[in-house]
Amino acid sequence: MNEYIAYLHAGVSNNAEEGSQIVLSYDAHYCRFFRDHASQWEIESPGASGARKVVVDGKPQEIRFQNGVGSVTVPAGLGEHTILLREAIAP
Repeated sequence: MNEYIAYLHAGVSNNAEEGSQIVLSYDAHYCRFFRDHASQWEIESPGASGARKVVVDGKPQEIRFQNGVGSVTVPAGLGEHTILLREAIAP
């Protein structure tokens, strides 16, 4: 139940100045589950398929899109987390 509450109260915004950047905000009260647990988020990008580079909190990850949906893991911790979408990876 704590995980469900944490997802409901997570703040989600984007930073248009940085292009495709998503900012997640986890407050200390309602999102405390994420203090010790990583979170998983689905990103929808119509027409996207295959591997894409993303940077989560300054660390690179590779995610796979299928039918325009990819899943990214955000590390444990409260406060702000950023997800920066990068270009497709050439096959």
